[in-house]
Amino acid sequence: LVIGCSPGAVQLATSKSKTLAHLDSHNVPCIPVIDGFNADEASVSGWVAKPDDGVGAEGCCYFPDARQAVTYIQSQSKRMIVQEYIPGISASMSVLCHDGQARLLGSNRQLFSFTDGKGHLEGVIVNGLPEFFIQFENLATHITDSIPGLQGYVGVDLIMSDNGPLIVEINPRLTTAYAGLRQSLGINPAEWILSMFRTGKMPEAGLPIKMPVSVII
Repeated sequence: LVIGCSPGAVQLATSKSKTLAHLDSHNVPCIPVIDGFNADEASVSGWVAKPDDGVGAEGCCYFPDARQAVTYIQSQSKRMIVQEYIPGISASMSVLCHDGQARLLGSNRQLFSFTDGKGHLEGVIVNGLPEFFIQFENLATHITDSIPGLQGYVGVDLIMSDNGPLIVEINPRLTTAYAGLRQSLGINPAEWILSMFRTGKMPEAGLPIKMPVSVII
């Protein structure tokens, strides 16, 4: 028994570009990848370039100018993608998924920043964005409706922009935020995950406690 996502869901989420294209086709709000990106592209806010298959802030860089972004992409051996930089709050969701159902465990603030153009993820404040819990909860349901095979714990990175939450990527595995969930919620998330796969049902207990908990990398 695999206590996690289906092979199809994992394969899709492995590619940021394929994931975002799939979500966009299902009207799930996300930051699109710029296909055929070139030095003549224009943006008021700038560009973010990163590996299509990467973790954390690996290879993630900000460029105010499209020519700089193109030069960086051409210097990399990995397949790279480019997205327009969207100002907002760096966030993530910790989601429990089962057969198209979703339960939000954490509306988290990511401690992410660009220093000299390079992205750095210093950690996460688990349930550090309680004011967005309902919005994130609705978005989590929208995600599981659009991607069959999301099972167990799933992490979602997003930007809370002026126009609402926009998905950056989906991680079909444990993420940094998982390390703070037990302290934040007052429950053992591993127990919930195992129970869900054993019984085939979502845990019925609610989430009475949502304390902000810092996890520093």
